Amino acid sequence: MTTGAFHNDSKLVEYLDIIDQYQKAREQLDSHLAAGFIDLAHANYVAKTRYGKDHYDNRMKSCQKVIIDENKGVKIETVSKDDPIKSFCPLPSASLRKSKQEFSDALLDIVNIVDVIMKLRIKETEIKNAK
Repeated sequence: MTTGAFHNDSKLVEYLDIIDQYQKAREQLDSHLAAGFIDLAHANYVAKTRYGKDHYDNRMKSCQKVIIDENKGVKIETVSKDDPIKSFCPLPSASLRKSKQEFSDALLDIVNIVDVIMKLRIKETEIKNAK
């Protein structure tokens, strides 16, 4: 076998490794979203009122900002120290706090998935150009 064939094989192995990273990241996202919605449902069950779009303060702004740079990668900045969960009530229940944490973790998973997708596209281009 030539060294070119070994080089192409190694690129395909790297591509498959990135696909594996993508699948694991999607499974983790699914897990965080499912847990977040279950915790939110529990918080709604326990509370006297339902938590939803009718109960939050419309003046609330995002407390995190995601910056995706092709050269530097992904960066998450904290824009505001205000906790958006306190727009529902001053002392949120444990279920509501856990739900917020699960959805925050899901945001990180989404950023990771976008990063992995970019790696996949770069590797696909390398493989196509190697042929």
